[in-house]
Amino acid sequence: MELKEYLNKRHTKGTADRYLRDILIYQKANPNHKTATYGDIMDYIGKLREKYKNPQSVKTILYSLKKYYSFLVYVKERQDHPCKFINLKDKQNRNIQLQDLFSTEELGLLLERKERYINLKTKNQIVLSLLIYQGLTTGELTRIELKDLDLEKGEIYIKSSSKLNSRTLKLKSKQILIFHKFITEVRPKLIKRE
Repeated sequence: MELKEYLNKRHTKGTADRYLRDILIYQKANPNHKTATYGDIMDYIGKLREKYKNPQSVKTILYSLKKYYSFLVYVKERQDHPCKFINLKDKQNRNIQLQDLFSTEELGLLLERKERYINLKTKNQIVLSLLIYQGLTTGELTRIELKDLDLEKGEIYIKSSSKLNSRTLKLKSKQILIFHKFITEVRPKLIKRE
């Protein structure tokens, strides 16, 4: 049985092709691949880590090597499997760097978007402005009360949570105007509807 046939019987065509490509690259880089030891494979993984910054790429190539050595054991060219128990535990950074997505100016444009309901426009502007300019979490937003606002000083008090300390933050001038409009005009209308 050929390696390609072995992979195609066990995987989808795309996966089999990917594994085969990785194996061929590995074979070119390591002339003694059929007799490679655990140490040889770990050296190769070390080179891969230097080449690829994404740990998932290295893991995928390792899966390919595991399939290759499983094949060699299957066709009885090897008695042992040198990388069967290698398990990479590289930490993957899954965080999205939000500060890189939009600039403050681009986020500020969200405040000017058209709203379907005029009374909710002001409320949505308040929420968005607090997310954009003060960087509040949604949990902090839900705990804000009217008494936490001091429009004369242009400040808002944010209560502490289990993970964050309480703090008093400055409001931007345009936020003060939005808050004033909401408190004097919009909020009374919303309360009447309830």
